[in-house]
Amino acid sequence: MAPVTKEAPPAQEDPVGGVRFALLYDPDCCFCADFARWVRHRAPDVEAVTFQDPRARRWVPEEAKLRSSFHLVASGGSVESGPEALPRLAELTVGRAAGALLRLCPAPALRWAYRWVSERRWNTPPSSP
Repeated sequence: MAPVTKEAPPAQEDPVGGVRFALLYDPDCCFCADFARWVRHRAPDVEAVTFQDPRARRWVPEEAKLRSSFHLVASGGSVESGPEALPRLAELTVGRAAGALLRLCPAPALRWAYRWVSERRWNTPPSSP
């Protein structure tokens, strides 16, 4: 099953200097904030954008959809959400082989793994900055 993408205003329209992707995340979730920090460290061309940032609503206008998962917005305007974004994030942060490996995983397996982590994310203590 191909990832479901939705066209949105391009991330590159914002004056953020060369960003190729924006990662929208929940800053109130320790796991999510740590994940965004890790992504920023590994992939400098990904800007971490909190759900409260006004740009997040422009890219994912529906409140329930915005808060349902993290979202990866490409400079071309496509939006991948939750488990559908994992292969591209793996490619950006770990390398092409990791992205290719995740693309081989059946979509139900990625959704299950994402849901499993998501349901337990509030039990994760924050890491040190």
